[in-house]
Amino acid sequence: MRWLLLIILLLCALPLQAASTINGIYGKPYRPGVSQPIRFTLQRATYMATRLVAGGRIFAPTAEQKLLLLHFSVHNAASYPVQIYQGIVRFRAVDGDGNTYKPIDVWGISNGAGAALGLNHTLNPGKSAHLYTAIFLPAAGAIEHLTILPEFDEPPAIRYDLRGNIKGLAAPYVDPDDDTNSTALATMPATVGATYSLGWLDVKVLGISYTSTPLGIYEEVWEDMRILVVRLWIKNASLGAHQIFREKFRLSLLTEGDYPIAWQGGVTRTNSTEEANFDLKKGGDAQVLLYAMVPADRLPHTLTLCELYPMEGVGNALASRALSLDLRELP
Repeated sequence: MRWLLLIILLLCALPLQAASTINGIYGKPYRPGVSQPIRFTLQRATYMATRLVAGGRIFAPTAEQKLLLLHFSVHNAASYPVQIYQGIVRFRAVDGDGNTYKPIDVWGISNGAGAALGLNHTLNPGKSAHLYTAIFLPAAGAIEHLTILPEFDEPPAIRYDLRGNIKGLAAPYVDPDDDTNSTALATMPATVGATYSLGWLDVKVLGISYTSTPLGIYEEVWEDMRILVVRLWIKNASLGAHQIFREKFRLSLLTEGDYPIAWQGGVTRTNSTEEANFDLKKGGDAQVLLYAMVPADRLPHTLTLCELYPMEGVGNALASRALSLDLRELP
């Protein structure tokens, strides 16, 4: 009997083993790792097909990508100040095929006009920091769960089941054939007069027409040809001045039988016949004309337009989602 009592006392003296993973729910605080004084709360998750500003940088998904935007908070549950920083917890998103995706290297401060969390941000006792980050994902498919890993690989990790718990994409960026609203279109049906977010530019097609008047690089218009003119409003949504010139855009045309016409035209300002090459300031807007010579007896029925934009750490320009416009009603 004394041996049994001794064994019970020894077992009671042993530290409790923490669960390696706990199931998380939105809005509830958890302790990521037994040695952490912080409490982590996942507020919401949202798919995005448009650009995100965080830490003085722009993260713009290409035509083959979307973003998973994560809003969360970190709370100091200790009686003393603690330093919080990116990396105090780690995010891992996993899709249905077991592919794992890591976040961008910035934590933005919510309601902070895109400012980033500093390398060592002091959080006083009882205070919270409201933050966000994002994960680049393929344009198609859904994320099934998100795991929050403690900094030092100590238990517990926090696992969120995100199936049906992510705010989906909205028109015009979402694929209407995807009931989960998790697939972003590479090419969006567009209408004249509507504004769309591409890479670093917001774009609105103001009008499309044909002309027989020489324009830009075309000093004359051949008898069996016409010039297709796209009047475009653009706004620089990047964080600095942005150069506007022909190679900033990619335009393609399809004729009857879906025969492609290569774009060999150019870009001018609406008040000029010269080829455009100018700096558009941050937040500035302008109107430009994109034009191309096309056969008069084989006019295009569809126009697609996308933006080519730079991205930090990527050598070549990236292609944004494209706008698709129906030209069959043009006079």
